[in-house]
Amino acid sequence: MVYCSLAIQKYGSMGVWEYESMGVMEERITNMSYTDWAAEALATDEEFIVPLKRLWLQAQAAGVAPDLSLEDFGRALEADERFELCEGVDFGDGDPEERQAMEELGYFSGPRVRLLTREITA
Repeated sequence: MVYCSLAIQKYGSMGVWEYESMGVMEERITNMSYTDWAAEALATDEEFIVPLKRLWLQAQAAGVAPDLSLEDFGRALEADERFELCEGVDFGDGDPEERQAMEELGYFSGPRVRLLTREITA
């Protein structure tokens, strides 16, 4: 179980539960495209519809396409037929400071993304 908590700390909540060595995990993530990484992360996320910015931050933390902007990440997912992007909410009501405060609490403004192969259930 120590490995699982280390993997979650290092790679975010991308749902990595395999018992692999850290070196193998590093190589797998390095060789994985960011859209494949996003598909894997969304397949195991506890939420069906995820804030795009949260997913992008998790990708950045995992070292997946670290130079990719949020906008380019969103465009790539939107162009990939495995994903659906939908309108989000603005938790800051246009106020950048309020939006930042809400993000620190885990409430991300902006578009949402979902993996189309994952059925939404109750």
